[in-house]
Amino acid sequence: MKGLHEFEVPNDGEICLCEINGRVHSVNYEYANLDAFTDALKNHPKIHITRDQLHLISSGDEGKALFLPVDVSFLKQLTQVYYEQGFTETLHTASGHNQWFIRKGSKLILDVLKYINKVRLIFNPNVRYSGPTLINEYAQGRNWLNSTIRCIAWHPYSSKVAIATCDDSIRIFSSECGSITPILRCKQQKHVTCIAWRPLSNTEIAVGHEDGIIIWNVDPNSLVIISKALFCHHKPEGSICEFHILQER
Repeated sequence: MKGLHEFEVPNDGEICLCEINGRVHSVNYEYANLDAFTDALKNHPKIHITRDQLHLISSGDEGKALFLPVDVSFLKQLTQVYYEQGFTETLHTASGHNQWFIRKGSKLILDVLKYINKVRLIFNPNVRYSGPTLINEYAQGRNWLNSTIRCIAWHPYSSKVAIATCDDSIRIFSSECGSITPILRCKQQKHVTCIAWRPLSNTEIAVGHEDGIIIWNVDPNSLVIISKALFCHHKPEGSICEFHILQER
C-alpha cells in the first residue's frame, strides 16, 4: 500500500480509480469502470439511490396527499394538529379562529410562552439549539442537514451495507438479497444520525435518531420489517459507539 504522497498525479480529465499490485490505474472519469481492472467488488451489493425514490413528506403524514380536503369541525382540527405537531402549533391554529375570546386567549398564551422561553435562554443559552439544528452541529457526517445520504454502516462479517437517507429511511443493500431491498421506516424514527450492526448477528441493527435508538430485526427475504425495541433514555442520539461485549445491551 502506498502513502498519499507517493501517488502519481493523473492526467487532465482522468481520475485515480484503483491500485493493484502497487500500480495506480487512472482512467477518464466518463468511462470509469472498476470491473475492467479487478473483480474484487463483484460480490459487493449494487447501490443506486435517486431523489425520486425518497419519500420526502414535510408534514410527517404520508397519507394526507392521498385524500381530498374535507370540512372538519374546529375541535377536531385542533385535536389533529395537537396529535401531529404538538401544543404550540395548536395554539397557533387557534389564534386564527373567528371567535374573539378563542383568538385572543390563544395569542395571550403564546405571548406568555414566548417570554418564558426568553427567560430560559438567559439562564441556559444552549436551549436555543434543538432538533435538526443541534443534530447538524454534532452529527458525525459533514453537512448532515442538507445531505441526501445521512450515514452508512457496513456489516462487519458479510457483504451488506445499511444506508440512511434524508427521508429517515434505512435501506439494506446486499448481494445475497438480489433485487429485494428491505426498507426500515416507522413514525418514531425521525432525523436519523447513526447506524450500527450488532456483532455476531446477521439481522439485528440499531438506528440512532432524534428521540433515541430503535433496534430492528431485518428479514432479508421480506420487504416488511418490524422494529424490535425502542429506547428513549438519551436523545438526540449523536452516535452509537458499539454494542456491549456480551451482547446483552
